[in-house]
Amino acid sequence: MKVTGLVIGPSFELTPSTLDFGAVAFGFDTTLHTVLENKSDIPLVYDLSSDLDIISFQPSSHCIAPYDTQRIEVTIRPEQVQKYESHIKLGIEHVGDNVLEIPLHAIALVPEVSIPKEITYYSDLKLCNRSCVERNILILAKSS
Repeated sequence: MKVTGLVIGPSFELTPSTLDFGAVAFGFDTTLHTVLENKSDIPLVYDLSSDLDIISFQPSSHCIAPYDTQRIEVTIRPEQVQKYESHIKLGIEHVGDNVLEIPLHAIALVPEVSIPKEITYYSDLKLCNRSCVERNILILAKSS
């Protein structure tokens, strides 16, 4: 008996093709969404990773049914004030660990905070459990 066949790998699409977080606040989470679409007749088992420890995915791995989609949260929490340039790596079970890379961009900033001179400095301000002292303070953040 002779058996012939054709092995076809999974077909998929990850959108958007770039994740640009833009300006993000240092030390705080910022989340974008991406969608992985399985365009195959077979289930697609994926795994996402990044070279940056400050990036997390939810879910980071999953099995997507044929012709179904999975919405994925990509969260960055910058640990330094700097520009971040990296890639999200998509691994597909039985195909490869790094079958697709999409660029990721972000710049972590710290807002400039200043206190106007007309605000009094309360050096001996005491706070109680029941808010026995209350003062209003105006915080101004300069926008770029």
